[in-house]
Amino acid sequence: MILQLRRRGLQYDAAPPVWAWHSWEGYRRAPNQECADALYGWAEGDFVCIELYVRHQHILLSDYGIWNDIIHAAFDAYKDHRPLRVSADQEDQLFDIERLKHEEPDDVEIQACLPVLNHRDVVGVTRINLTGDTKY
Repeated sequence: MILQLRRRGLQYDAAPPVWAWHSWEGYRRAPNQECADALYGWAEGDFVCIELYVRHQHILLSDYGIWNDIIHAAFDAYKDHRPLRVSADQEDQLFDIERLKHEEPDDVEIQACLPVLNHRDVVGVTRINLTGDTKY
């Protein structure tokens, strides 16, 4: 992600980038309680969802499903003591957001990578309570 941020001319310094949701279960659908349960349902307590308005040219969007495929491959590569190889096709699909605009809503989960979180970009904060009941 850092390499892509740099390739796209987004400023990047020594701090890690910020990861956020752009779309959950549909293009431009905001994350909700179901999203929080799916990601953190094992946890218990209050969380917050910070809503941001960031200009499109200041974020890097990617396909969350393909990102997970790459992460799983990375774990396998590490376990097998071999280098991670990401195919050109996977990399192209990872950042091809246009194709996701026309997918079925359940297949659209888009993550956003920001080089920095700017307080001026915050437009809302919503409290989310997790009960720790979600079982996988």
